[in-house]
Amino acid sequence: MKPRTMIGAPLLRAVGASQANAIVYAPLLDAAVVVPGDPFYSITSQNGVAMLVAQLAHESGGFASVVENLNYSVEALAGMSRFTKTQAKQLGRSATQKANQEAIANIMYGGRMGNVQAGDGWLFRGGGPLQLTGRSNYTAWGKAIGKTAEEAAEYVRTPEGGVSAALWFWRVNGLLVPASRGDVSACTRIINGGYNGLADRVSRFKSVLAFITGAT
Repeated sequence: MKPRTMIGAPLLRAVGASQANAIVYAPLLDAAVVVPGDPFYSITSQNGVAMLVAQLAHESGGFASVVENLNYSVEALAGMSRFTKTQAKQLGRSATQKANQEAIANIMYGGRMGNVQAGDGWLFRGGGPLQLTGRSNYTAWGKAIGKTAEEAAEYVRTPEGGVSAALWFWRVNGLLVPASRGDVSACTRIINGGYNGLADRVSRFKSVLAFITGAT
């Protein structure tokens, strides 16, 4: 049996995490990747660990963000199908106004991903290093850890909660197999719903894998 790939602070530093954030997240991830008595759901291979760390690093800006940044400019919002030009002008960031991130979230996520109540888009915006999003996800993850969706939305913004949410999403959404193959595109599609930031995700995966293989 091959020894499992450990997750230490230097590994997170290899994908741009600050020393402080690497020290916080490395032991949490290293503990959470192993499911006692269940090797299938444990993430111990080089590819699996590299994929997890790379995708989380991309989504969180190097483990720096615990909540989604919705600081979109007027121009950026105008290019999104869910916003009218008037809404983009009223809500987006410009030289004379700050972005109304709460309103942006409620339009961007309202009426989908289980968001049915007023304010759900903002409350259940992306959280944690994998940016868990939507009432449906928070409800399901909350049920798994004994919390309401609202409690889970608060907990995800802690390092412990963020890691818990990320590993829950990873396992229930079938990321284990494509991650073990090193299939960055397939993993990105599951996480993102598309291929946004694919080049950066690939670059981070290669960097982590090089670090791992060079250290073994």
